[in-house]
Amino acid sequence: MKYFVLIGCMSICAMAHASISINFDSQVNADITTFTGGTGYPQTGGMVTISGIDHQLAVTAGGKTGSMFFVNETKTVPINLFGIMEVYTLINSTFGSFGAINGKVEVHGTGGLLDTFTLTQGINIRDHFAGPFNNVATGLNGTLPYQTGVRFDQQKFVLSSAFHSATLTEIRFIGENNFGSNGNPMLQSLNLRAVPEPASMVVLGLGLVALVRRKSRVR
Repeated sequence: MKYFVLIGCMSICAMAHASISINFDSQVNADITTFTGGTGYPQTGGMVTISGIDHQLAVTAGGKTGSMFFVNETKTVPINLFGIMEVYTLINSTFGSFGAINGKVEVHGTGGLLDTFTLTQGINIRDHFAGPFNNVATGLNGTLPYQTGVRFDQQKFVLSSAFHSATLTEIRFIGENNFGSNGNPMLQSLNLRAVPEPASMVVLGLGLVALVRRKSRVR
């Protein structure tokens, strides 16, 4: 009984923390398998996991692993989901100069909510390829490297608490003065994490109480 309750709690925790994959394939404008070292990437999209977050890779119209460039332009991805607490992205660049500002990620919500996150080379974005351009990014939330020198880097953006009780309407990816060697940002995956549902939290709490009582009896 002790082990049954523990496993049940673990299952609920995993369900409550599951990521929500957002499809933006209609805005994909590049096949990253053709980039420098790109033959090492998954060739036809698929799923990858970084730091416990599952990512459904974007795909081109031809079924190849794709990317949405947002170079000196704004790309808007509609969301319309309630109670989002975290945003996870896979964003890298072609080229990249340490300290350069590649753009920003704007998260919009009902009631005029807006959280803005800056993409800075050396902090949370870097070149997709371990080559002569910027290879440093100290603020990443995980990396998945491949033998050909390419990688997927994961960013984690924690939203203000107001989003926990509001609808996240859209996310805008804005490129700023970043054409050329300063870094051209590109998005490969977009995932969201919602606030755990109250029902799940209640069941989880009951499971934990039962586990504590069971341990008390054993003593």
